[in-house]
Amino acid sequence: MTVTGAPVWAVVPAAGVLLALALAAAVLDSVLDTTGIGADGTAQAVRGRRWSRPLAEAARLMRQRGRTTVEPDRLLWRIGTAGPLVAALLMAAVVPVGGTVVADLPVGVVWFNAVDVTLWAALWLAGWGPNSVYPLVGGYRFVAQALGYELPLMFALTAPAVAAESLRVGEVVRAQQGLWFVVWMPVAFVVFLGAVAAFGAWGPFSSPVGRDAAGGVLAEAAGVDRLLLLAGRYALEVIGLPAPPAA
Repeated sequence: MTVTGAPVWAVVPAAGVLLALALAAAVLDSVLDTTGIGADGTAQAVRGRRWSRPLAEAARLMRQRGRTTVEPDRLLWRIGTAGPLVAALLMAAVVPVGGTVVADLPVGVVWFNAVDVTLWAALWLAGWGPNSVYPLVGGYRFVAQALGYELPLMFALTAPAVAAESLRVGEVVRAQQGLWFVVWMPVAFVVFLGAVAAFGAWGPFSSPVGRDAAGGVLAEAAGVDRLLLLAGRYALEVIGLPAPPAA
């Protein structure tokens, strides 16, 4: 398969596809999650249409007013809030879809990993900016978690690049025409999936947004700010699926 570069305007539909897939991931996560927060603040079983919860929540957050705290660092808070979604879009730019890629960089694998590292700063800023205890705890939790999974992620990304003898993501895809790398690199694939979940603060790696810390980095986020953070989390999970080890 030949990978060709797309025109600059392809960034817009690529962003739309990524957001649509992020919504689909949120719906799937909602269907799998059978618990919610009751009126008394405790976890309770959820009944009804769980698949519609992300849509209803998105509509609610679009109408909700933003929250403010005492002496927040507004600039850093905004940067941290938008950071995860921007990082996901930058990572998506080097991932081929149907033989077309927005930016066919000669160091695409390095770019993918480098953008991943920016999440350390983004999530920490989302915790630091509000000048509140629980978001800061969540931010430090994410940094500690990212430190533990960044090196395994780097090795998992390096393995297919070495096998393809190229750092260009398109070449990595082309090298798998006969047999997918996941078949003879299963350990790298499993490590990569774990790292993606950790950087997306999902499932067993959700301590940065844990309920024991009142939502962690999400504790003071409300309205569009919270919607951006949630969209960024799911976009990171989505963009991880077609990345080099699984391409």
